[in-house]
Amino acid sequence: MNKKLDSNDIYIVSARSQLHSFDRKILSALYQPIVGHQAMALYFTLWSEVEIDRIYSSPSYINRLSKIMQMDLKSIEDSFALLEALGLINSFSKRSDNQTSFQFIIYSPDKPKYFFKNPLLVSKLKQALGKDDYIKTKLLFQYIEKDLDGYENISNKYSDVFSLQHDPNCINTKEQYKQYDYAKIEGDYDFSLLKEALRDVNLAHLLANRKIKDSIEMIMMTYNITTLDLVDLIVESYDGQQLNVDQMITNIDLKTRIDTYKSSLELVHLRNNDAANIFEKNSVAQFLKDKFKALKIDHSDLLNIEKIMKDYEMHYGVCNVLLDFVIKQNGNININYVKAIAKSWQQENINTVEQAQAKVKAIQSSSTKPKKKQYNNKTTIGTTDTWYQEKEEPVDEEVALELREILKRT
Repeated sequence: MNKKLDSNDIYIVSARSQLHSFDRKILSALYQPIVGHQAMALYFTLWSEVEIDRIYSSPSYINRLSKIMQMDLKSIEDSFALLEALGLINSFSKRSDNQTSFQFIIYSPDKPKYFFKNPLLVSKLKQALGKDDYIKTKLLFQYIEKDLDGYENISNKYSDVFSLQHDPNCINTKEQYKQYDYAKIEGDYDFSLLKEALRDVNLAHLLANRKIKDSIEMIMMTYNITTLDLVDLIVESYDGQQLNVDQMITNIDLKTRIDTYKSSLELVHLRNNDAANIFEKNSVAQFLKDKFKALKIDHSDLLNIEKIMKDYEMHYGVCNVLLDFVIKQNGNININYVKAIAKSWQQENINTVEQAQAKVKAIQSSSTKPKKKQYNNKTTIGTTDTWYQEKEEPVDEEVALELREILKRT
């Protein structure tokens, strides 16, 4: 989330872990190429604010941080954004009177073992360093295990050295002890929609496994696919007993490469068209979240929209144009209305954002004297298009039944 810093704002730094010498090597070699030297300098400066034997730093003005860093406030804001995105810092703010107080919680970097298993971090590091330097950097954190074949483990166990007698009064399960946290990239993916879709194919229990759930979230963040496509991947990669996450990644990587190639051909003519790019750059869920913040979107609506896109082979950019039009007309999402338009556009071979925008513009131009028609007590503008004349029909039970049948067949 973007933050606006003021010189007179107050900040406190707290540490949730410790920074060791090996962590500094990780930060310099793995994180700095991604965030840049200014953000890394800010990170180390904040660490220096926390005294060795204390958890919290003393309150200070943001102006002091700007002087120490010799950076303007905008550059500091940008640096914070980069560090927060990689999970190295969490920022909290509280407004009172004419001043904002910030608490910056700082974390040590993730260990190389987990860094190189994170496709988001690896992708950014490769992009920053290039293939050859990425390989060299990775080798800095690899080691070759010595062959212990023929060796016998002669290490002593605790019971070999110490008496097993202990004082039961020394054990207190209610006491809390210091725990160290590490940097973690977090997404805002809503699992309730996925759980609802997985329930229809009897696989909702997979989300109870924390490791599988984290893997699925990472896949969603990396590839930005729709819920129904993700359900298809899960079904394909489930052998009846367990989910093969590696197979999921292989399948989606292949699909993404094919889709990227197709999209690159479709989007060549859109590069200089900013209006079209607004619809092209985000998924349906993200587009609705960004553009219609006040509109409450039900999970069932998103699931129905994804089904419509699948049934009518509609690109998400075209669907975004359709939804933008419907919401501006109705003030809400009417699934019957969306379905009727999608059916009509498929028959008219409207496959690109430009074609969809041209269609909407033509409808609006021809509607100088609009007729009004009721959909769920919402007023819509009528035209000569057949999908405007269609009567509303119950959809909830029908759509749910069709969706279950489709998912069972996949």
